[in-house]
Amino acid sequence: MLGAKKVEAQEEAAKALVSGQFVLSLQLPAGASQPGHSLQVTGYLYYGEDEAGINARLDLINAIIERQRARYEVVELEGRLETMNKHLDDARRTIADMEERARKDKLSSQERLNLRNITSNLPKFVEEIEKSTKAIYDARVRGGLISNGAARAA
Repeated sequence: MLGAKKVEAQEEAAKALVSGQFVLSLQLPAGASQPGHSLQVTGYLYYGEDEAGINARLDLINAIIERQRARYEVVELEGRLETMNKHLDDARRTIADMEERARKDKLSSQERLNLRNITSNLPKFVEEIEKSTKAIYDARVRGGLISNGAARAA
């Protein structure tokens, strides 16, 4: 009886022995923090652990890392969107100014060409802003910052 308990205790101790480790890391986006920052998670492999258990833990850790990556991505994307919106405002002001000058016949041929180019590219720029807005929404959902259903209702 005593020998069986000793064997059982040794088996339990063996299960707790670390037989290896793994490190999963994520390089954070430049706009999210200081350049070169990363997120690392270290996990351990235990003696006698089966492949399914290891894979389940790796899947869980990957999901955690991806959630964090999405959260940092939101910061970067919002910064880009703010810059794009400023550029859009600048372009619209430039167009308005040039159109006013064109009505007074005070535009050079080069300025008329620039006005045509800016005006024709404006819809593409607005489309890029819409794509960026959607990318921010998607990153917020992936990062758990908003729920998919709640955001769609808003």
